[in-house]
Amino acid sequence: MKFFVLPALFAFSLLEAQNSGTIEGSVVDSVTGTGIVGVSVYFGSDQGASWDAVTDASGRFQITGVKSGRYGSHFEKAGYVSQYSGTNGSVLKAVQVGQDPVRLRVEMVAFASFADAYSIPKASRRRRQPSQLAA
Repeated sequence: MKFFVLPALFAFSLLEAQNSGTIEGSVVDSVTGTGIVGVSVYFGSDQGASWDAVTDASGRFQITGVKSGRYGSHFEKAGYVSQYSGTNGSVLKAVQVGQDPVRLRVEMVAFASFADAYSIPKASRRRRQPSQLAA
């Protein structure tokens, strides 16, 4: 019986490997282009399957053993605008995982960059007089 169990386990492992893939890539600052360490990376589906990782010191991540299928994504880091696939206007699209690795490069916008783009010009700021504050 031992002779049949090992080949069966090996065949099952091969079958699983054929039905799974890899998602890998990098997450960079949209202004500097440098990798961002500590970004939470998430891929999931409506069927409940999900995988996650955290970017390393160079902003890279790799998730192996992902079952073949279509997955949405979410990238989040304090100080940056979160990125979601599937939201209106999102540049991120759902990924299709198969035997070939899925490779991504995600650019995240720092809140400081975002705030600078929408700051109020100094000329339009109005200073209130003490008499206006009491009223």
